[in-house]
Amino acid sequence: MIFSMKRKKYFKVPSNIVIEQMTNSSLGHDRRGAIARTKQIYRLFGPPRGMMFSGVMTADTYYEMINAYIFGLYISTVFAAHALIESSLSFGFMFNSKDEAIAEGGLGKIVTASLERGHISNELAKRLNELRLMRIAYFHSHVGLNKKGAMKRVLDKGKYGVKLHRSDASDALRIVHEFLNETSPGFFHNE
Repeated sequence: MIFSMKRKKYFKVPSNIVIEQMTNSSLGHDRRGAIARTKQIYRLFGPPRGMMFSGVMTADTYYEMINAYIFGLYISTVFAAHALIESSLSFGFMFNSKDEAIAEGGLGKIVTASLERGHISNELAKRLNELRLMRIAYFHSHVGLNKKGAMKRVLDKGKYGVKLHRSDASDALRIVHEFLNETSPGFFHNE
């Protein structure tokens, strides 16, 4: 027997005053943390400014990554950092039909091809693969102590929950900083 999950009733939406109180409470609970994280963003990337990125979605993911981190959305920060790197690196492979499989092959293939062609250093390739494995642990299920699994990551890092997420987000930001420093040296030029 198949059950239909049609929902005929929706929840009543509270008044604007109630929603404003809820959002003020949510945004205000960690104001000191948000200030500290904003300072870290400034130390890594400088003040907000007009920037040019390669990649179709790269500028959007940069903005999303920074805001996710400031608001304490650590797992989202990791995802956005991964998307930023993949979008930016894949852009160079999008315009050659022979490289289409690389451009669409995911960060692992893109990093390997970028390293082989001399677009990135060996050190950066290692760091990008760290980011890739970090994201995989959050995004995909791996059973047991698989090197890509969340349980293995928890045991290796000795952290769990928000402590691990915060650490991963901070590391993801440093990896993006290293990526931009190596691949876009003008990014950190003082205006």
